[in-house]
Amino acid sequence: MRTLQTATVLGIALAFGGLAVTAPAALASTVEGKISSVAAAQHTVKINKKSYRVSDEAKMLISGKPGSFTEIKVGMNCKATLSHGVEASTLICTK
Repeated sequence: MRTLQTATVLGIALAFGGLAVTAPAALASTVEGKISSVAAAQHTVKINKKSYRVSDEAKMLISGKPGSFTEIKVGMNCKATLSHGVEASTLICTK
């Protein structure tokens, strides 16, 4: 399991040009699925029927390019790296 977490963190770091993920591997988890709602005022997204806050400092890729929270739309497939299981520190989405 530790190898899988390390590989995931390393893969995300490489996707962002070598930037490190803010959460240590032991405290990070991932969730993947389709966005079913976006709440701009709360800065949250709902993936697989559960809401996650998106950190103000979250690194985002939208279809392979750097993106922002305002570009996230319902129906996108996303993979989020979560800090402490509740806050997204990275979000990688495809249209």
